[in-house]
Amino acid sequence: MKIFVTADTHSPIDIDKLRKWTEGNSLTKSDYLIIAGDFGYFWNGSASEIFWRKELEESPWTTLFVDGNHENFDMLESYPTSEMFHGKVSVLSPSIIWLRRGEVYKIGGKKFFIFGGATSRDKDLRVPGRSWWPQEVPNMKEVHNAEKNLNRHNWEVDYVVTHTAPQLELINFLPSPWMRSYAVDSTTLMLQEFKNKLKFKHWYFGHIHRDLTRENFTTLYHKIIEIKENWK
Repeated sequence: MKIFVTADTHSPIDIDKLRKWTEGNSLTKSDYLIIAGDFGYFWNGSASEIFWRKELEESPWTTLFVDGNHENFDMLESYPTSEMFHGKVSVLSPSIIWLRRGEVYKIGGKKFFIFGGATSRDKDLRVPGRSWWPQEVPNMKEVHNAEKNLNRHNWEVDYVVTHTAPQLELINFLPSPWMRSYAVDSTTLMLQEFKNKLKFKHWYFGHIHRDLTRENFTTLYHKIIEIKENWK
């Protein structure tokens, strides 16, 4: 089993990285690609969306995704929850699985803590219920679910995958001072609270459309990388 991670497919806007991913051709359905938010394959149910979704379903690997802020949460939440990887998931198709906020999964013998969501900076330009949904911001029920699950694992996991990042780390990843104010919101603060207590090997996130690693944090956009045990 191999596990890869990328972020922000915004289907169909940024899916070329999947279509051009030659390494993916050698994978099987027992291998996983995790999308760290802004998945976008479930947006409006249009014919073109169904076409792109079918293409993803027929890819060699199995896709696992974390929700971001640009998702149709009403559509996603219409799917039932079930159990997989020792946690709650929503199976949207046999090879497209939504990893839910606050769950700790065991995948390939490793523990993954998942916490989706973020604040849309462009929400004033979007239409509620059509291109923006308030569920993008995690609520306290989801925070409490995360705390309950992390308590069960003594606040120690192997990997963390989120859409945005803890507040202090996100500020360090943003390229200019004026952008750093964007790091201050309720979701990044929630993640900062988790980070302050959590033991982990590596943390992956998207949201800021960069490919960069600093210490044990990696943000992804164009790149698709394999999650490996050793980092240098």
